[in-house]
Amino acid sequence: MVIPAALTRLMKNARVNLPGAIDGNIRLELFNALDEFFVQTKAWQEDIDFATVVDQASYDIVSAETGASIITLMTVENSDDVPVPCTMQVPGTIVPNVVPTDVQTLTATVVLTTVDPVDADTNPYMPDWLMKKYYAAILSGTL
Repeated sequence: MVIPAALTRLMKNARVNLPGAIDGNIRLELFNALDEFFVQTKAWQEDIDFATVVDQASYDIVSAETGASIITLMTVENSDDVPVPCTMQVPGTIVPNVVPTDVQTLTATVVLTTVDPVDADTNPYMPDWLMKKYYAAILSGTL
């Protein structure tokens, strides 16, 4: 979760630029800006390991990140870092191009975005590093 000081600074900056705006509306636009940012930049990624099963044609994976949802598959690799051709038409369901004939551990690199539910203060979830690296872009998108 993002550090409270950075989020407080973003909210103060938004209020200065949007006099009279309601905090709930600013948070809604922040959520929309984050979602668009993650979809377009693919900046929030996670590696998820999963084990194959002989003759199983698809594998469901879930992000370990709080408040995150898988939106895109980047790559799948085996333990030797060799790419394994796969698709993901349904977010979170990986389908290897060839049905496995042995058991092995694969690593899927996926792109994430923020999702509801938001935290107790109705702020959208985002990784800690985001505000440090992309503060200006997130503020601009929110405005």
